[in-house]
Amino acid sequence: EYLRTISRVGRRLPAHVGALGKALLAERPDLDLPEGPYEALTPNTRTTREALAADLAEVRARGYAVDREEGVLGIVGFGFALRYDTPAQDAVSCSVPVARLTPEHEERIVAVMREIRAKIEAAGAGPGGRRALGLAAADGRGLPAAPPDRHSRLFNPSEPRKDREHGTR
Repeated sequence: EYLRTISRVGRRLPAHVGALGKALLAERPDLDLPEGPYEALTPNTRTTREALAADLAEVRARGYAVDREEGVLGIVGFGFALRYDTPAQDAVSCSVPVARLTPEHEERIVAVMREIRAKIEAAGAGPGGRRALGLAAADGRGLPAAPPDRHSRLFNPSEPRKDREHGTR
């Protein structure tokens, strides 16, 4: 049987439900977390500030985030914050159908994703930083800094992003 995850370009999810979002949230102090309850997308979604803070503590200890069917039933995600910025603003992830995930497969995914993160961070830490990774704007000004309301936007992805330099996107 053919199984696959389906992603839609531009799809936005609240940060607390996915491995990418949780990897980025774990790079920030828990004091920045808004009060709950948070939106539940599946029965596995953490909907309280306390449950999310406990999960983020595990992310920090482990070094990566895991989404076990919290955003989409049948899918497990692994998210790794890229730490060439403080706090991290970028992350990479890998999603796998639960039916295909064995403990051995999970170990291999984590090992490969750690290697990928290390390579990306090494390239981003060198001369040119984010620009060297092709993350700078085409006009050479670089990417705008994260807006002050970034945390609220992480939990309400439908809100438009306001960049300091460029207005609303």
